[in-house]
Amino acid sequence: VRMFAQEITKYLLDEHDVKLLVVACNSAASAALEDLQASVDVPVMGVIEPGVRSLITATTTGRIGVIATAGTVASGAYQRAVDATNTPVGLTIAACPGFGEFVERGETDSDQVHVLAERLLAPVRAADVDALVRNAELADSVTSARSVISLRTARMCSPPLFSAGLLSVPATFSAFWMRPT
Repeated sequence: VRMFAQEITKYLLDEHDVKLLVVACNSAASAALEDLQASVDVPVMGVIEPGVRSLITATTTGRIGVIATAGTVASGAYQRAVDATNTPVGLTIAACPGFGEFVERGETDSDQVHVLAERLLAPVRAADVDALVRNAELADSVTSARSVISLRTARMCSPPLFSAGLLSVPATFSAFWMRPT
């Protein structure tokens, strides 16, 4: 993941007029964000900390959840981000290995996917979270959470671009979706 994040970053910097880089993949952010921030000359932001701030703002019960890849969960990135807020919330995280493979095959509504979801997401359901960060490829029906956080990338990016004198008026934002081959 770290190698792919570096390759994608190099491509974006070499081929596009990138003023700020948002590592919008939780797996890439948890594996490579600090390395990227130290190695490039443009601001680099991740989405984990803004996601945690959104969760904390959205919850009314103090029970928040995260559905993520096994690598993201193992990195401890969400736990560290929650701890850094000094907000007393209960965090439940479910690693969801296997979902990506189903999505890549276009198999998102099979009995196998539903069985996998029930098994892997049982801790999130049992914790009765009311705010959840989830990977976009996971089905909306996998949890009963009231709030699913959608990260507002453009709002997140504007302040650092403005303070660096790099924000165009009107601001334009481009997204690049790249898959390693």
